[in-house]
Amino acid sequence: MRSRLRSFPVYETRITSIDSKYYNPVRLALSRLANPLRIKLPSLHTLDVLLDNETWIVVDRSTGDKPMLAWLDFDYASRLSLHKPIICRINHYHTQSAIIVDKVLELLRSTLRSKLQQSRHTTSNRIIYL
Repeated sequence: MRSRLRSFPVYETRITSIDSKYYNPVRLALSRLANPLRIKLPSLHTLDVLLDNETWIVVDRSTGDKPMLAWLDFDYASRLSLHKPIICRINHYHTQSAIIVDKVLELLRSTLRSKLQQSRHTTSNRIIYL
């Protein structure tokens, strides 16, 4: 997915960190649901988040999936505990994208929690023969 970002100009880039309450559910969803994964953000009508191990990209469906912002270059080596934030780079591809960063992370977290909960209920009812 990272290669799709190369054709778009970056408005702003900076080093940031993502709190573990947002990062851990994404990693869990990528390992349990699908990888890569596309998540629709309920109250941000035309925005989706494309997730894989290397990048999280917020795209606008109404503009043909042009990126709004992206988290990338996650620094796994410096993260020593699951409860610690992870350092990464955030690229803004739109002048107003900084406004939605917190909202995107909150919606992503709540959406993934419900998807993981649904997945847990459907898989726990299956019988696994050995």
